[in-house]
Amino acid sequence: EDKPPVAQATAIASVIGKLANTDGGSDINDYAMSNMLLAQAEDMYNALQKGQPTLYAKIGSGIKTDATHAELWEVTLPHHLDCLEKLCDADAGNFTSTGSTIGEMFLWGVIHQVVLLDEAFTFENRPNLRKYYERIGAMEKTREVLEGQSPAGSMAQYFVAGPLH
Repeated sequence: EDKPPVAQATAIASVIGKLANTDGGSDINDYAMSNMLLAQAEDMYNALQKGQPTLYAKIGSGIKTDATHAELWEVTLPHHLDCLEKLCDADAGNFTSTGSTIGEMFLWGVIHQVVLLDEAFTFENRPNLRKYYERIGAMEKTREVLEGQSPAGSMAQYFVAGPLH
């Protein structure tokens, strides 16, 4: 059957979640939260693309300026991380009843990129978010990716230090 390809990271993640039964679909609250986390992760990634240097684009190229970088670290990221802190369960470090929806996994990847830049900033006054991050990071499959042992290879650092780091 000739079907169009799936493109865009969040759409790909949604399809994977559906196929793997990790989209939270059996519980409407988990399904909604997983999708909210996908959207939140996409918002954070887009903000990082706008204000954080990458391996390929330095401050001063395109829209990446000292001002967009400062706004990212002083306004945008704190807002997103603080919202996530409030949503995350303090006891389990989960956002959903399973703790392993596609939204939680996708979000972890984006937060990991922020952690690689400034771990102390990421978790300052955010113990729930730290618990979530450490829980996902300790999973065997996550460790395999971080150590380059997965079929997809390793998850390399894409964003690099900027003027504030």
